[in-house]
Amino acid sequence: MTTTNKSRRLKTDIELAQEKREAAIAKLEQGIQSLLDSGRWQQWLTMMSRLKSLSMNRYSWQNCLLVLMQNPDATVVAGYRDWQKAGRQVRKGEKGIAIRAPFTKKTGEFDEKGKEKKTTYFNLVTVFDISQTDGEELPQLVSPLHGDDAGLYAALVRICSKLQVPVLEESMDSRNGYCKFDRIGDRVEKIVISNNLEPLHKAKTLTHELFHALAHKGEDYAQHRELMEIEAESGAFIVLNYFGLDSSDFSIGYVTGWGNGVEAIARLKESATCIQTISDQIINMIEEQRSLVI
Repeated sequence: MTTTNKSRRLKTDIELAQEKREAAIAKLEQGIQSLLDSGRWQQWLTMMSRLKSLSMNRYSWQNCLLVLMQNPDATVVAGYRDWQKAGRQVRKGEKGIAIRAPFTKKTGEFDEKGKEKKTTYFNLVTVFDISQTDGEELPQLVSPLHGDDAGLYAALVRICSKLQVPVLEESMDSRNGYCKFDRIGDRVEKIVISNNLEPLHKAKTLTHELFHALAHKGEDYAQHRELMEIEAESGAFIVLNYFGLDSSDFSIGYVTGWGNGVEAIARLKESATCIQTISDQIINMIEEQRSLVI
């Protein structure tokens, strides 16, 4: 094969990869819009409004940091009474998580319009993670993935090993997986994946956590959690789609939730460069691993 033919073939491969990525993003955006139009998003919001600040992404970054310091595995937190309203009960003996709740108090002073001034103070209040409760299931935006992963998980484990990132499997009730950085945040100590997942969901989760490992070193997770979760899940969706695997049942609802519904598509576009760069990096590493196996 001549150099010219090799160049043409390479160009075609690059163009095909670009088309696949663009098709995946379009599919994700269409799925988000369909979810918003279906009424499921509104049903979910209705339940969330009854529970006040239920989801972790609705808290201030300071409170997110407080929660994660006390319970690194926390995913959905609410107060004792709020859990009861949701049909769930905090188990006896569970230790609460302390966060700051604002309240205002009149100062006795008045502004130029005659309106009494107020000062904001903070009290410590106690919340509990969903893993500390029993009862009715909460409405879900996402569904577990079922099916085979076509060897993708094994390839990802080999990639992580090459990057010197240990991949461990543990039994987890409320999380699919997580990427643990050191205290400084510039080195990945390990990636942990739930051993309760089916192969396709395990592969999707490991792709998501590998995205965090590659893209989010040194970043303040508590402060930028929403955007980082959108980036990692969108990247996982693109990678799986590239290899002919579909994570729509989980990824569309996940990105919609973290993107606050109507803002999700705009947040996708905001992170387009990061999503493209890291998903391409993961795809290339998987292709290399597969060629070595073959």
